[in-house]
Amino acid sequence: MSLHEILIINDLGKALHLGGFFYFIWVIPGALFVVVTGLAYLKFLLHLPRKTRDCFLLAGSIYVGGALGMEMVTGYYADAVGQRNLMYGLMTSVEEIMEMVGVIVFIYALLSYIGSHLETIDFRLKIVENQER
Repeated sequence: MSLHEILIINDLGKALHLGGFFYFIWVIPGALFVVVTGLAYLKFLLHLPRKTRDCFLLAGSIYVGGALGMEMVTGYYADAVGQRNLMYGLMTSVEEIMEMVGVIVFIYALLSYIGSHLETIDFRLKIVENQER
């Protein structure tokens, strides 16, 4: 969805005199979204098996830690030093890696849950010959 690109409003950040950790202003509505979503799914999480719940929470923590936490750290750095340097690029890479690892842990949690409830899974792949060739 590229939500954070939509929520980057430079003029609003300047008008509110935000900088440092809030240099990228989208982290404020992003954090509110995380809190509201977390509260909405709290009952669901509490009813999951312990292993699945722990993996979901780990995955979410890694993902949000990268998406919001590292974004705030890189914002602080960008405000102080700038964005056109190696350190900023490395920090951004860590942010993206954390997001990808969070997704991988979440996929593991889902597959582990499915594996604990199903004995077998049948998967079929049919390759259809392209008639235009």
